[in-house]
Amino acid sequence: MSGSLAAAMTKIVEILGPLDSDERKRVVQAAFALLGEPASPRALGQASDRGDDDASDEAVPGVSPAAAPWLAKTKITKEQLEQNLHFDGGTVKVISLPGSTTKRIDQVIHTYLMQGFAAFLATGEASFTDKEARELCEHFGCYDATNHAKYMKEFGNRITGSKNSGWKLTAPGLNAAAELVKA
Repeated sequence: MSGSLAAAMTKIVEILGPLDSDERKRVVQAAFALLGEPASPRALGQASDRGDDDASDEAVPGVSPAAAPWLAKTKITKEQLEQNLHFDGGTVKVISLPGSTTKRIDQVIHTYLMQGFAAFLATGEASFTDKEARELCEHFGCYDATNHAKYMKEFGNRITGSKNSGWKLTAPGLNAAAELVKA
């Protein structure tokens, strides 16, 4: 082992030592993602913790390295993603609006959540413009010019931002989007 490798290993063990096993795995996985390195959940011992080999271990082409660990954590399968999203050359497009609601306000909220989720998967940032989300609402037939601004006031803690500055999903927003995709 070279001197610099040994020094790096010593520092890593110092930092990870006080953490429990799950925390260590999350830190290492996040570090790999930030460095642009693939970190399969199986390599970090997560498949054996789950006790199964479900499709969440399958890599989804086009998913940002920053989003991949989050997908593994939420146990969203490739099939669930492909039911609602289209991956093409580094872009992710919403092709289906999950959820069985017919209430327009819920459809608008789901559309904004899915637009942020698609951005997160493509770039690692859950940020998107209001124009993108409104166009998606129009595509799915849930845009109502009279009430749209009122519906956006119901985002709660899931989406932050504004029409002018753009929107971003918060952690609760990402979790809400994950639940939509898994439903």
